[in-house]
Amino acid sequence: MKKIKLLGKEYDVNIISLDLVNEGLKEIPNLSAFTNLTELKLQVNKIEKIENLEGLTKLKYLSLSYNNIKKMEGLDTLIHLEELGLNFNQIEKMENLESLTKLKKLKIIANKIRKVENLNELTNLEELNLMRNEIDKIELIGELTKLKSLTLNKNKIQKIEGMQYLKGLETLDLSNNQIKTIENLTGLKNLRKLQLQHNQIESIERLEELHHLEDLQLDNNKIRKIENLKNLKTLKVLGLSCNQISKIENLDGLFSLTRLNLAKNQIHKIEGLTLSLHLNKLDLSGNRIMKIETLDALTNLEFLYLGENEIQKIENLAQLVPLKVLDLSGNRIKKIENLDVLGDMESLSLRANQIGTIENLEKLSKLNELDLADNPIVEVEEHDIPGHLKEANYELYLYFQKDRL
Repeated sequence: MKKIKLLGKEYDVNIISLDLVNEGLKEIPNLSAFTNLTELKLQVNKIEKIENLEGLTKLKYLSLSYNNIKKMEGLDTLIHLEELGLNFNQIEKMENLESLTKLKKLKIIANKIRKVENLNELTNLEELNLMRNEIDKIELIGELTKLKSLTLNKNKIQKIEGMQYLKGLETLDLSNNQIKTIENLTGLKNLRKLQLQHNQIESIERLEELHHLEDLQLDNNKIRKIENLKNLKTLKVLGLSCNQISKIENLDGLFSLTRLNLAKNQIHKIEGLTLSLHLNKLDLSGNRIMKIETLDALTNLEFLYLGENEIQKIENLAQLVPLKVLDLSGNRIKKIENLDVLGDMESLSLRANQIGTIENLEKLSKLNELDLADNPIVEVEEHDIPGHLKEANYELYLYFQKDRL
């Protein structure tokens, strides 16, 4: 069997996969003898130019990420290529891709691209990732009708546009841009996941036609009101943390909702959740809530985060039997109480409250993590600690200030 020496190693001439990652290469070596290659990994080198790939006509996967490449070239003969990675280079322009008609995945993350262009021939493309570039406008992607995933986060995009023909799109990431308005999404009938966090959006609007949407992320915007969501019957995950919302409302039609994040808003009261029967995870931390209330209907809730509020008493949790994680840190609670029915709870945080005594934990038989740091607990008596926590070496789970250990 014929062998070829390359970089001090011998390789079978008929190999189908070649790994030259982190070999200190300044240029791509002559690989013309490896005519059966279908996979070539050249990432983490010092390559400046794409060359010497002419004979690799069977290649399906090529990664040139983490190099010093400035120009897209030398790819013309790779007519069977299905996946191309050019992440973390210095590429300024998308070009010389017209021969790659079988390409399904294209990733050019963290380069210097300013314009989406020269993709018209890539009609089989399913995944396009251009995050962390300098793109300021969505354009020239209308021909990519098979596209399922489009990632454009961490660019300079100001407007949602140019995607009305992407009817097969399932995932769209436009987070970390400069978008002010939700618009021009009505044609995306198959969209499942929409990421718009870290923008400048002030209003939830124009989402009514996204009947298959399951995951909507709007965290870190300027939204003041929960609205215009009633048609999203399939929505399972909703992220609205770090906005300016003052009231929980208009969630009644979201019967499929399992995860809701409203952390770090301006909410004063727990309300508007009585029909969220399938909710499994609720985050209301970092608000202005004074009382635990109106959670009785959430009988599927397993994760409840109410830290950094103004709650004074542990109460109204009796119906939340499946609860596994409860975070009440950073409140004004003085007493551990009303937790007896939460027998499935595994993690309880009461850090930074006003608790003076460890008590009423005996029935929490599955509890394995208890955080009581930064409370005015003077001393810990042996009988204060439930037996199962002692057996689990409770010193690892009871986090007290060092001077009180």
